[in-house]
Amino acid sequence: MAANSYEDVLKDASSTTSNKNILFKFSKTYPAWIILIVAIVLSFGLMYYVQFTVDSENQNKFEKATSSVLTRIKDKFNLNDQVLGSINAIFSSYVVRDVFELNASTPANTYPSIRSILRIQKVNQERYEDFIYNTRSQGYYDMVIHPQAERETYYLTEYVVPFEKNMDLSGYDFASDKIATEHIESAAKDNKKIMTPVYNVRKDTLGFYLIAPQYEVGYPIETEEDRIQNFNGALIIEIEPNTFYTNALGKGISSDSTIIFDIYENLDGKKNIIYSSFNKNLLDEGYTPSINEVKEFNYHDKILSVDFKTIPNFGGEFQEYLPLISLAVGLLVSLFLFGFILSVITSRQRALELADQMTKSQRRIVESSQDIIAVLDFNGVWKTMNRASEEIFNTGADDMIGASIDDLFVDKQDSHKFYSLIESSMNDYTERFDIQMKSKGKKDKWVNWSFTVSQTDKLIYAIGRDITIEKEAAKHQEIRNKQVQLAEQFSREAGESKSFFMTQLSHQLRNSLTGILGYLELIENGFYENEEEMKSFVNMASMSSEEIFQFVSDIVDITIATDGENKLNLSTVSFKDVFDNVNYKTSLTGELDGIKLEYSDDNADAHFVGDKDVMSHTLTLMYKTLSIGNHETTIQINAADNPYEGAMEVQMLGSENGKLEKMIEIYKAQKDDIIDALEEDIDDILLNLSIIESNIRRLNGSFSVETFGGDEGNVFMVTLPMNQNLKKR
Repeated sequence: MAANSYEDVLKDASSTTSNKNILFKFSKTYPAWIILIVAIVLSFGLMYYVQFTVDSENQNKFEKATSSVLTRIKDKFNLNDQVLGSINAIFSSYVVRDVFELNASTPANTYPSIRSILRIQKVNQERYEDFIYNTRSQGYYDMVIHPQAERETYYLTEYVVPFEKNMDLSGYDFASDKIATEHIESAAKDNKKIMTPVYNVRKDTLGFYLIAPQYEVGYPIETEEDRIQNFNGALIIEIEPNTFYTNALGKGISSDSTIIFDIYENLDGKKNIIYSSFNKNLLDEGYTPSINEVKEFNYHDKILSVDFKTIPNFGGEFQEYLPLISLAVGLLVSLFLFGFILSVITSRQRALELADQMTKSQRRIVESSQDIIAVLDFNGVWKTMNRASEEIFNTGADDMIGASIDDLFVDKQDSHKFYSLIESSMNDYTERFDIQMKSKGKKDKWVNWSFTVSQTDKLIYAIGRDITIEKEAAKHQEIRNKQVQLAEQFSREAGESKSFFMTQLSHQLRNSLTGILGYLELIENGFYENEEEMKSFVNMASMSSEEIFQFVSDIVDITIATDGENKLNLSTVSFKDVFDNVNYKTSLTGELDGIKLEYSDDNADAHFVGDKDVMSHTLTLMYKTLSIGNHETTIQINAADNPYEGAMEVQMLGSENGKLEKMIEIYKAQKDDIIDALEEDIDDILLNLSIIESNIRRLNGSFSVETFGGDEGNVFMVTLPMNQNLKKR
């Protein structure tokens, strides 16, 4: 049963014995028993050490013997490789039969393992008859192509040494041998020497080929295509495997008699044994070797394996019993030490009892703590848990143990963060996280976790404190801050709207009164029947108009004076200038990294009347809002003048964004009560949309937002006036 409390964990960690009646009372004599146990353990350790020493010595002998065998085999392969290379080198120029036989006869007659050395030629169907004619003209009068078959490409034996022993190979078509053909073409494609597996190269005759490709002299072979096109033949050495390995090992050395081995190839998942040592019959008696290793070595593209085993009594009979002798001596010494310590032991019981009381006190503190104190393994499974889980998660400690911490994460990103900590942290590294977690209560809980990762113990020591109240307070404060920020934005917008209205009204009245005064001046200078009476009325109207004019002028001055920092710097602005300005500034700060902007050059002349700085800030905010939650996103921008409406129209289409789509629906539904709706805001999207629309209204324009749902994306639409006479919307 798994430990389910700190008390059980301590019991599992302690190394006490349950039998208290053996010889003496354990509580008084446990140091002697510990010494005895340690001494016995050391005795077994000595035995294992001696065994390890014996095994190491035997292993060194074994390695020396196997290395000697492998070295001689590799040397033999290298010797054949040199023969293949030296003969292949003569084909760098035109070679006739006599030259080939002169160079190939010596190694063929010198090394018994070489059955034949052949030069094959790649022959296409159209050169078939020419090959027969040329070969026979060099003295192979009885040469006949065999086996006969219709093929696009033939690999025909042109020269063979020694000829008398291998007359049957003259004119042999290697294209009829599937294994040989595959290796010939592989050597040609890669321009490298290659070796075939051991197989029946002739009827009921095992052997293998060493193959070197040859190409047309003076033609390029840098690329695979060049090599295939300019490949004209190959040099092949046929080797008899048993003779080859027998000659390679020679008469043997003393260490050869201490090992047994099989040389084999892995073909299609099966062992194909090529050669076995002379003493393999020792395994027939059911003997299990003390050391058995498979070693591999490469020869060009082939991997050969050698299964080495030791012979019976590999290290000698005395070495076999030496570990047991050391164990017996160690046990005798252990009993002597046990008796000695038991006779001189002193009482330390009081100190131990005090330490036990301290441990119990610490355990009580842990169990009574309001913070979670627990242990998890690297799979996120709770190993221990104190009672604080009942208060925080409404789940008892016993129910928590064995469950996974994954079950408590509200956001799966927190799960990724947790396991990343395990993978990347060093030993005894501590990290703190605030994580929202599920609870069986009415609502989720926020817990401040302190995780200490012990790579040594493969455990995570966790302390968690409930900070739900603090998190809720912080959330409410954040909402209040957003509401204040949005209220200030609306206040700024209202102030600018008031100033704009009063300025427009003042200008209109001033213009009207200026006209009245002008007409009155004409009347005042005109000719009428009752001129004195007219002048009297005109003078009175003139005085009244001047008073109104002065009053309106005062309104204008007051409006301008009270507008202050809310005054917009209105001018005709190119949208392309705003676009370029935003790109330049954000490239310096990196705040729009990951956003790809697609802007059509056809819209370069689009312009509007507004404040360039306000529009730049608004455009940046629109970019950020369209890309919230997406590490990489594309925004398509289309801006065009609409002279019929006297306005510039801008459309911005963003990529799929489920989070933004949800917030757009809330924004459209609760636009009239947006300050209260900020309680549902995610990543400041509602706040951003409200500020964007407010800024556009400040610029005498209109803003709307739509979502197409799914992967269709979301669109922002903006309309801004093209002239200063357009009235405030």
